Amino acid sequence: MSFEKILYKYEEPHGIGDVYFIWQKALLATTGTDGSVALYNRQGQLVQRIILSGLCSGFAWDQEGDLLGIITSGSPNITLWEYNSQEKISVETGLRDPLTCILWSKQQQLLAVGTGRGNLAIYNHRSGKRPTPVLGKHSKRITCGAWSAQNLLALGSEDKSFSLSNEDGDTVRVVQLRDAPTDMYFAEMANDERIAGDNAISMIIGKRTLFLYYLPEPENPTELGFQSRYGSLMQHKWFGDGYILLGFSNGHVVAISTHPKDVGQELWQVKNHKDSLTGLAYCPTLDIVASCGDDSIKIHSITNLQETERIITVPDHAGVQMIDWSPDGHYWRYTNMLASGCTKSSAWRGFGEQAISDLKPDIAIRAYRQLGDAALVNALGELRYVEDLDMLIGCCCTLLAQYDQAKEHMLKGVYTRAALDLCRDLLQWDQALLLAHKNDPQEVPYIAREYAQQLEFNGNYTDALYHYEKGYKEDLINSKETETDALMDSSPEYEEHVRLCKMGIARTSIRAGDFRRGIQYAVELEDQQLLFDCAELLATVGHLTEAAGLYERGGFYDEACGHYIALKMWNKANNILPKVKSTKLHAAYAKAKENDGHYEEAIRSYRIAGDLDACVRIYLDHLCDPHAASEIVLESRSMDSAKLLAKFYQKIGDVEQALQFLVICGCVEEAFALAHDITS
Repeated sequence: MSFEKILYKYEEPHGIGDVYFIWQKALLATTGTDGSVALYNRQGQLVQRIILSGLCSGFAWDQEGDLLGIITSGSPNITLWEYNSQEKISVETGLRDPLTCILWSKQQQLLAVGTGRGNLAIYNHRSGKRPTPVLGKHSKRITCGAWSAQNLLALGSEDKSFSLSNEDGDTVRVVQLRDAPTDMYFAEMANDERIAGDNAISMIIGKRTLFLYYLPEPENPTELGFQSRYGSLMQHKWFGDGYILLGFSNGHVVAISTHPKDVGQELWQVKNHKDSLTGLAYCPTLDIVASCGDDSIKIHSITNLQETERIITVPDHAGVQMIDWSPDGHYWRYTNMLASGCTKSSAWRGFGEQAISDLKPDIAIRAYRQLGDAALVNALGELRYVEDLDMLIGCCCTLLAQYDQAKEHMLKGVYTRAALDLCRDLLQWDQALLLAHKNDPQEVPYIAREYAQQLEFNGNYTDALYHYEKGYKEDLINSKETETDALMDSSPEYEEHVRLCKMGIARTSIRAGDFRRGIQYAVELEDQQLLFDCAELLATVGHLTEAAGLYERGGFYDEACGHYIALKMWNKANNILPKVKSTKLHAAYAKAKENDGHYEEAIRSYRIAGDLDACVRIYLDHLCDPHAASEIVLESRSMDSAKLLAKFYQKIGDVEQALQFLVICGCVEEAFALAHDITS
């Protein structure tokens, strides 16, 4: 890529001293030591210079780039500059201390400003009302902050804490930290639950560690330390699917992961600058990162961080202090692609998306072939033969994930079924049902059943039951209307659909409390997995008799026997006992029969369970049958059983037999003690 073309350069635009800048879609705003903010267009021409009452302590563009907010160190007022009218507005905050931090919401023209004493003011430009002051948000200077996509405001302070507030300024949570935070961001942290959106806050603590605060798990924040040779942690930037780039003062750039299994693990590191690193910038449009330090700027592709794509030397500047990309990067991307023979995947992808947007599938195919994206190449290949313009626009919008526009155009075209299929793919079931009723009534029962399956999975059992019934009953109604439906009814697809509907009705009926109906459908279908699921559901609500019956019918004899034993339904348990594999159940059954005085049955079950000691105990304690007990002792050679039998013989005065069994089973010490007692 050719990044070295200098568009324009200004020497000391704000006098001697440091210069700060921020990008907007068409303008570059700068400020410095002269107490003004200058606005330049992309050709480097000065559009306007805003004179301030003091030194600028912060400035920021709103999300759309329509408003520039400016705060100064000597005034509690906010200066707003409107891009469209190019007019300046002064807004009183109602606070008396100097302003130190300015933050625009990502969703609306909502502005938060923090002060040197820890106070906060929130201003809604849309409503035009005076800002809402919030006193005592922090006890010391507010230094950094960020808005989430859900309008949650995070603020960091020199009091070594950060706060979370709603859009009205009400405090949601305050978290104590080990040191003062800086460089704060909301981002989407990788997680097993795949909770989407801004679910985490990241910040640098004391220039040493990176603090990750995962909102769904507020009690388990993560603080990551790094090798001391890297120096101080200066900046961090999120990129990709939960990855972070870190810039360190000694010139190192490091990439780490936030995925649960390898959080904090270093994926890549390089010493980009010999003496120091002063800035780090990531461009998501081009998918590239740049770092600055010493007298150079180094650029890497996110897809291949190991290689340095470009080194830009700035010989007439002793040290580069700050770097940032323009928001779009389109000009660089397309110019490079057509003129320089680009090999960068993100640039080809951008070119392909633009070609799709322009309804040029042939050109888009060439871009995605460069990327090796076979799926998109095949999809675009089919679009070359689409003659209906609305259908073509709808398909292109689908490839660009512009689904609402896609459905709108598909419905205008000849092939309205495509809009229905798109709604199904996006799980937009209510819209799919409406479209099916209007354009393809035969699909209504199938869509109702698919909708019911999703509702059941999400735990909405009442609505799931309704849609399962709708899918089943719609089939019964439709099957009587036309000969076409009669043919459909005999197809394997239809039979499977009806079976799935009945299975769903069985499960959700039990969930809804209609146990009799659920059992009826489960027994009718004779599906083994369904019988198990329904039995399990019945057991969880205490209907053990019905659950045991379904377990038995499905061939799950261990589960059925367990319930029969708990219910003391001995005949039922005895009938399936030969099919039970669990020794624990046999032992439990034996114990229950022993308690009821059915000793022979108990002995049989104890034998199956392998508890021969229990058999010996019953023969001796309940049946007074030492002969049967002795046979078991000789078979098992159990020392415990031998002691029981010896004790029995000792009671009846047959000491010789007692000694014999003790010796046979290895109870030598007990035999010696018994012999000693006799002789003494």
